[in-house]
Amino acid sequence: MPENYGLPTSTSFVPAPDLSATDLAEALDTFHQALHAWHNIALPVAVKSICAALGVDYRGELEVLTGEAGESSNIVILRGVSVAAAEVAQALRADPRFEEDPRTDMLSVAMYLSDGASPIDLPLVKRIPKDGYKTPHWVPVFVKLAGT
Repeated sequence: MPENYGLPTSTSFVPAPDLSATDLAEALDTFHQALHAWHNIALPVAVKSICAALGVDYRGELEVLTGEAGESSNIVILRGVSVAAAEVAQALRADPRFEEDPRTDMLSVAMYLSDGASPIDLPLVKRIPKDGYKTPHWVPVFVKLAGT
C-alpha cells in the first residue's frame, strides 16, 4: 500500500503551525477520495498522511483521548502527536464522511500494526467498565467511510 494513501506529500515540515481551515478541508477531501480505494486505515496512519499532505509535523508530546472535551475517558487513541496532528485527528473524527472503528481483537491489532501504526505502551481496552477506566488504556482505531 502507498505510504501516503494517495495524498500529495510535502517534504518540509513546520512545527505546530496554525492550520488553515481551507487547507485542512482540502486535505480531508483528498483523503476521502483516497479512502475509497482502501476500506479502512489505522487512525495514526490517516493522521500522518494528512499531516504530510499539509506539510506539518506529526510528532509531538500530546495524547488524543476518546470522549468529549473536558471528559476524561482514560482511553487513548493517539499518543506522541503534535498540536497540528491533534487538530487533524479532531477534524477527521468530526467529519461526518468518516467513521471511527475501534477494535480490540488480536487480528485487528495485527492489521493496525501492518498499516504501519505503532502500538501504544498501555493496556489494551477489553471491555469498558461502567465507571470507566481509572488508568489510561489504549484502543486501536481505524477510520472508514461512513456507512460502510
